[in-house]
Amino acid sequence: SRRCLLPIAAVAAASTISAAASGAAAADAAADDERGCLHGAEVRAVDGKGFGVVATGGIAAGDCILREQPLLVVEGSYDEDADLGEAIEARLSRLSTEDQQMFWSWQDVHADGAADKTSVGILRTNGLPVATDGDEDAAGVFVLGSRFNHSCSPNVQHTWWETPGEDVRFALREIPQGQELCISYLGISDLLSPRSERRAKLQQRFGFSCTCEACSLEGEDLALSDGRRSRLRDLDSELSECTCTVTPDGCILAVDEMVQLVDAELNGAPFLKCRAWTQGFQIAAAAMDLDLAESMARQALDQAELAEGRDSPQFALLQKCLEACT
Repeated sequence: SRRCLLPIAAVAAASTISAAASGAAAADAAADDERGCLHGAEVRAVDGKGFGVVATGGIAAGDCILREQPLLVVEGSYDEDADLGEAIEARLSRLSTEDQQMFWSWQDVHADGAADKTSVGILRTNGLPVATDGDEDAAGVFVLGSRFNHSCSPNVQHTWWETPGEDVRFALREIPQGQELCISYLGISDLLSPRSERRAKLQQRFGFSCTCEACSLEGEDLALSDGRRSRLRDLDSELSECTCTVTPDGCILAVDEMVQLVDAELNGAPFLKCRAWTQGFQIAAAAMDLDLAESMARQALDQAELAEGRDSPQFALLQKCLEACT
């Protein structure tokens, strides 16, 4: 009989890194920066949002749109805003005058006006998680990455690659010329919540009421969307929390239902399909059902390639999962 040679704990982090945060861009935003370059897209004015990133031509699913190093990274956790502010400003002092001015031009949704901006507010409005050396509290701000607006049905996925220290963005589906490129500012659980909960979270943290395609639904369409997301959240919770108790047969049913709901509700978002099939792999491997584990790992790998590319840490990890089962 075959046995899985990769410890289950090794794939515990194989779900995609959730996204959080960035505000509207400054009026003088450039399309390129020495730290990164947009491919097939540009920064331009977007009605009702200030600035955003818009496709300049057709973009295929799985295309890499951006690889960018951060302008600034702050590691560690801080109990007091004053201590966090000191840490941010110490790092700001090492930047050029131009880069410092760029940082202070960014939006602070926690301030009453431009004169009340703080470095802490700017970081919380525009920062993205960048786990460095195992520090899960580290956050970075990006010249181009901070230009992407939010959607509850994102067409772009962003992931932090610790080596070589870049935020990387891939198209989750085909994007036609002229369409805005959006990421999700919400974590998985919040993204899979009903509209009222998503809007409340976004209003509290980023100061806006979402009017994306999913949040603009009304009546029966809204009820159907809320129901699908709630069911997705329940399935995700069951699969992630019950890895050792869900049977292989139950795993197949739950993963299949989750994938179908992702297709119906989130345009087949590869990062969520990858998450479902990765959880399925863990359950199957724990039950020593290596045929099922291999099938789940193979499907997760295909979706990881679309969401994060073949050079991503998750793709490499899932390759090891697949090899361990064959």
